[in-house]
Amino acid sequence: MVCLIIFILILGLFEIVSNIFHVSKGSIEKIGQSAKKQHQELPLDIKDIHFFIKAIVMLMFGILFILVGILYLFHVDPDFVFGKGLFLLFGIYGVIQAVIYRRPINVWLSMIVYIIPIVLYYVINN
Repeated sequence: MVCLIIFILILGLFEIVSNIFHVSKGSIEKIGQSAKKQHQELPLDIKDIHFFIKAIVMLMFGILFILVGILYLFHVDPDFVFGKGLFLLFGIYGVIQAVIYRRPINVWLSMIVYIIPIVLYYVINN
């Protein structure tokens, strides 16, 4: 369980810092362009608004990961609220992204990062 907690806290922190950096750019267009520069694994011909939405979604995931990690640290089982569901949703998001964009190996490698929390959760709890 410690591995899961450490992983989701690090992932949450990364998502928060990374996406606050994007959001600090100001306008929707500038946020989208900033996120587009980071997410080179996605097709760059996608509109900036898509990357803006991705930045907001990933920021929300980061906040939720930190919250779940803190609940786990204090031995509160967040599964009754959203722990397992959050991990599953994050994994599904990664799979959908990989299937939709069907790009080079980069998208598929990022999908692996997206599914690690749910895999760790099931490995630890079974």
